[in-house]
Amino acid sequence: MFIVASGVWNFVGAGVLGFFINLPLVNYYEHGTFLTVAHAHASMFGAFGFLALGLAVYLLQFTTKRGAWDDTNLRRAFWLWNVGLAWMVFVGDIPVGFLQLKTVFTANYDAARSLAFYSQDLIQTLFWVRLPGDGLLILGTALFCYDVLKKRFVRREPTVAPGDDGTVISRRVFGEDADAGTDLDN
Repeated sequence: MFIVASGVWNFVGAGVLGFFINLPLVNYYEHGTFLTVAHAHASMFGAFGFLALGLAVYLLQFTTKRGAWDDTNLRRAFWLWNVGLAWMVFVGDIPVGFLQLKTVFTANYDAARSLAFYSQDLIQTLFWVRLPGDGLLILGTALFCYDVLKKRFVRREPTVAPGDDGTVISRRVFGEDADAGTDLDN
């Protein structure tokens, strides 16, 4: 499910928003606005963040005891992250970005980044409206960290062939005593 989310956010963040803000005529006027912020959040956390989280969850399954795996909290964190990111991008960043773009077209480049622009009531309201999405992202991260730490204490024991004491890597991953080392000179 994390990999699917990565594909969706890759299309939205890097594809749609990235294509829009990189059109030369648009990029000349919008560079550095909240449209760039929306593109950055959607493509970096949405595409690459979910890809990394998918890999982490996949590997976490291998280190968790059989029968102890429960993906309920991971699913909750997944949906908290997706809803929070969508809220942040579509409710907060994109509207502010288009208002900045309008200001660039009607006033100038500097006016869209001035304190006077950010002090407008509408912009301040949009910043506050974005806050629940940020909160959902933080809550999803806390839930994910809690679940990973909980699974850390129900680790799977390593399986090795008879007469084999495992590899240096398996001993380090599963927390066994430090490797005694091998004398390479003999």
